[in-house]
Amino acid sequence: VAGYYFQEAIYYFQQWGCNLKVTALKKKYANLLIQKKISYDQELSHAGFTTVMMTGDLDLLTMIKANHAISSEIQLDKLLPRILRVVIESAGAEKGAFIGLQGEQWFIEAQAEMKDNELKVDTVPTILSENSDLPEGLITYTIRSVSPEVIGDMMKDERYFKLPYVLEHKPKSALCLPITRDNKVIAVLYLENNLTTQAFTTDRVQLLQALSTQIAISVENARYFEHTQQLYHATERFVPKKFLQLLNRQNIEEVQIGDNTKVDLSALFADLRNFTTLAESLEPESLTYILNTYLKYMAPIIRKNNGFVNRVLGDGILALFPIETQDAVQAALEMQKVLPLFNKEINKAGFQSIFMGIGVNTGAAMLCALGEEERIEASVVSDMVNAASRIEGLNKIYGTQFLISDSTLNDLKDATLYSIRIIDNIRVKGKTKAMGVYEVLPVSSTEEKQKTDEYVLEFEKAFELYKKGDFKEAQKGFIDCLLTRPDDSVTQLFKDRCEAFLQYPPQNWDGITTMLDK
Repeated sequence: VAGYYFQEAIYYFQQWGCNLKVTALKKKYANLLIQKKISYDQELSHAGFTTVMMTGDLDLLTMIKANHAISSEIQLDKLLPRILRVVIESAGAEKGAFIGLQGEQWFIEAQAEMKDNELKVDTVPTILSENSDLPEGLITYTIRSVSPEVIGDMMKDERYFKLPYVLEHKPKSALCLPITRDNKVIAVLYLENNLTTQAFTTDRVQLLQALSTQIAISVENARYFEHTQQLYHATERFVPKKFLQLLNRQNIEEVQIGDNTKVDLSALFADLRNFTTLAESLEPESLTYILNTYLKYMAPIIRKNNGFVNRVLGDGILALFPIETQDAVQAALEMQKVLPLFNKEINKAGFQSIFMGIGVNTGAAMLCALGEEERIEASVVSDMVNAASRIEGLNKIYGTQFLISDSTLNDLKDATLYSIRIIDNIRVKGKTKAMGVYEVLPVSSTEEKQKTDEYVLEFEKAFELYKKGDFKEAQKGFIDCLLTRPDDSVTQLFKDRCEAFLQYPPQNWDGITTMLDK
């Protein structure tokens, strides 16, 4: 073993031009120098190494280069084709396959074959069986015996010449090499040559056996890497990747209790209407189906618009948008647009349609890892987020579907892209400062937007009169608006308010509606 690593070190020092270092090492560790006889059969090039076929002792230079080609790849889907290319070229084969153990089942994970002087590789895994395009009997015997099987002439070998694969393809030479780890077979390499018998010489088999250790290590490392990546992807379903990025963490393992960062973002809160009442009449399985279907439609829209779902709150979604406020508004409009598709799907399953309200607020928030030693939660701490939930709740009062705060409106890069109208100036319970609340109206065309904007202009004229306390003239304006849109619940609400205030004038009117409930 020491001789192998010493020879590898000598090789790389020579590549770097460190000739004095090479001379000194050879003099000091002469006992580790391995004498070898080499005759050059042919040279095959791949991934920066040259393969040299041997007639004497094992060519360490060839093995070093082959080892390097295999060990330099960590992704399994790229490693397996590279292994097949290396062993096919090194052994002088025409066809090869990598058979790996997954659980308790053997799979053909990769196959390669020389066609028109080009190696064609297939990495679609299939279960090893009698119907496989390989001699299954030879492979299973190799697995049981845990030793290489070298067949000089398959058609004349009494053990295998009756195998269905052999009868159909009539291969000449075959080599089946077990790849072991801790004396257990973890994979098998199958090689085949249809041009000549006795193709796999002792030297070639020795080379492959020497490479098998590196193959075993590389495959196990690649499987571990693949498993680790799968775990990371799985954790992203619980802790969004964008949340980790905002905390300046690469993965969940780096997160510590107390990690936090202050960011400006928009919070979107979406709530399903009357879901509590619906839940009382449904089995848990049905509720799970409805919620999962709802998220199937809504979550991709949130991600597409640079946001992420921070929390699923029973019948509600809290999504955060850390890049642009416009992302949150656009996501909300698209969520409204696909709601009929969601309802159509659950209607087919026998459930009634569900309506949705959305509220968006913008401001500073603290993203942090909250919890204790046994459990950490990705959380957002901010009154701004609480306000988004309250804004969403106002949809029930005003008969609207999508409301935003004045801070969200003011932070939009281009508010003219949307049809937006003032809904009210609100002072929520426990707060002294009022907040402007606006409705984003859905429009499907330029012509519809123009008509909607004209209507919004007339509505806001009446609203300004209302805010000043001129309830009589404001009422006339709201009545005129209802002639254009008689189903507008907001206009109807303000018309009724004007009528009530004319009968019972409010004291100390400041144009602000105070909410008595949170």
